[in-house]
Amino acid sequence: MKRSCCAKAFDIKERKIFEKRDVFIYAITAIFIFVLFFSFIILPKTNPSNGFRISIDNKNAITYVFSTNKVAVESEFNNNVTVKNQQDSIVLTIVFDNATNVLLINTLDKTIKMIESNCPSHNCVHMQAVKDYGFIYCAPRKIMVTLIKDQSFIPPTTGGAYA
Repeated sequence: MKRSCCAKAFDIKERKIFEKRDVFIYAITAIFIFVLFFSFIILPKTNPSNGFRISIDNKNAITYVFSTNKVAVESEFNNNVTVKNQQDSIVLTIVFDNATNVLLINTLDKTIKMIESNCPSHNCVHMQAVKDYGFIYCAPRKIMVTLIKDQSFIPPTTGGAYA
């Protein structure tokens, strides 16, 4: 009996480290990981946004739609928002009491970025520009910039002034 036990141990030591089935499983796993990496990281994001929506204190204040290339300001915020059209961009200035926030819409890249704020932390200014994903939030002013991604989105036609 001892001999058969030793023979089994000897057979195990003689076995190859990688057999064909092991290499096959490792190859399938590597291909699966590559496909996941490629689909989430390398491929461009699908479902691009239709524009941006800026809300102040949970109220829709400003809407920008790529197809019309216009900024719609809700009537409630007409006195607080100024819109300045430049060559390839639109500058939005939001002023409340002593609070000022400036956003830059790049019409060529279809991005929006908070470029200036006089709040104490300036966290919103350091956030990256929003294009296909993400958001910008200024906590002291409760200003939230989000994307409009709904495929059935209809640009606003009432309740706001177009600039």
